[in-house]
Amino acid sequence: MPTDTQTRHQKRIAALRARKVSLMNNSKWARLFDTLWRSAGLQYAQAKPLTSDQLYDIELEIYSDQHRGYTSDYIAGPIALVEIEYIIIPLPETICRETLATALAASGQYDTEWLAGSLKIYGYR
Repeated sequence: MPTDTQTRHQKRIAALRARKVSLMNNSKWARLFDTLWRSAGLQYAQAKPLTSDQLYDIELEIYSDQHRGYTSDYIAGPIALVEIEYIIIPLPETICRETLATALAASGQYDTEWLAGSLKIYGYR
């Protein structure tokens, strides 16, 4: 049975999600992480959850087979994929943006923003 704190947190997340358009789901995040790894060897990013203005370092992989809707931030534990507003992926100079863009387009439709030295992918707008 959820505690009062968990219930308040879930209600807050639901209210935040209701005000935004969801662009991603767990399967789409998993496919994105796999594409970033296979096409460019990218393993890490920064994620901004809906409930915070702070960016958290995350691994671009699913937390575990039992917890497919989560990724890890190294410090606070798992982050729910459905709570990620966006991720920022630092792009080394050795990464060909055109090749990565082609791989992403072949993998699915993502709301992306190419920045100087990084790629931003939105989960919510």
